[in-house]
Amino acid sequence: LVSGSIDGFLEVWDFERGKLRLDLPYQESDQLMMHDAAVLSLGFSRDSELLASGSQDGVLKVWRPRTGQCVRRFPKAHAGGVTCVAFARDGLSVATGSFDA
Repeated sequence: LVSGSIDGFLEVWDFERGKLRLDLPYQESDQLMMHDAAVLSLGFSRDSELLASGSQDGVLKVWRPRTGQCVRRFPKAHAGGVTCVAFARDGLSVATGSFDA
């Protein structure tokens, strides 16, 4: 389970205990995945190895949630906020939506 927030942070949770996953070294050391603006959308790849996140400033990022590494950044995915993200079945592409014109 991953949450995104208005402050731009993405956090991985242990849903059974309702606590942050501190077994992930980057979270234990407060090196969280983050955006510079509010996170509006999140979506996992089918195998859960990748996580796409979209923010209010139009940025799309693709992460490896096990390591916290940002593997791809699209700084101008949209002119407005990225309101939805979804991986293709093969995990090779991401579809996004926005409220931009």
